[in-house]
Amino acid sequence: MSPENLALAEHAAMSYAASTSPGGPTDEDINKVTTWPSTVKSAVVASTTRGQALKLMDAEIPEDSNRPALAILLSGTFTDYDSTGPATKGKANEPVTGSYALLIYDPELNLITDMSVGDRPLDLNSFGAVTILR
Repeated sequence: MSPENLALAEHAAMSYAASTSPGGPTDEDINKVTTWPSTVKSAVVASTTRGQALKLMDAEIPEDSNRPALAILLSGTFTDYDSTGPATKGKANEPVTGSYALLIYDPELNLITDMSVGDRPLDLNSFGAVTILR
């Protein structure tokens, strides 16, 4: 993983985390995020493929699953206001919340292609070397 790709992935993860924080930045200000929000306790990243990272999410594996990707695992408190969860505990269609966020970053496209928020801890060590971001 190149230092440039690592820096871009870290900024994308910071921006995502900020957007899940109460009172987070507006869409216009999201690219101005330069620090981790206090809701993030830790952040780690590992090189993998999109398909391998999607397996951690128990997601459907698309045709482009062999694309190089960075799996970024955040721990803390997250509320994904852009997603809604299934009807559980009487909270149908409310934003998804959780203690972990897994982001799949495509360095070639410079964007987060997939994300998942939940309460299940995940382990990126099966991908090889893990770099601590926070």
